[in-house]
Amino acid sequence: MKYWHYYIHKKLSYKLGFTIYANQFGPGLYIGHYGTIVVNKECRIGANCTIHVCVNIGMGGSIIGDNCYISPGVKIVKPVRIGNNVVIGANAVVNKDIPDNCMVAGLPAKVIKKFNPNTQKWEKV
Repeated sequence: MKYWHYYIHKKLSYKLGFTIYANQFGPGLYIGHYGTIVVNKECRIGANCTIHVCVNIGMGGSIIGDNCYISPGVKIVKPVRIGNNVVIGANAVVNKDIPDNCMVAGLPAKVIKKFNPNTQKWEKV
């Protein structure tokens, strides 16, 4: 049965364009569209994560927190730690750790806004 499940997993990966292994994501994973999504098998992603097309979480050991939004085209190229409630902008390249409650964008990704829990608004950095 182990080989059968491996075969089915590979067949579906090629058909849908996903390379996602079992037990990597917490509950509540949302994939907006089918397309190329590659996640290294050593990465761990928290609950309620949203991932869009052309995302590549390449290097093993990356840890992504809960309630994260990963936009289309994001590349995570080093083993990094991404905090909770983080928004990563489209086509960003993440190569360093990101704290909680931030919005990052660019090449390489930089913090552009932080969420202020007192005012319940995003504030520019």
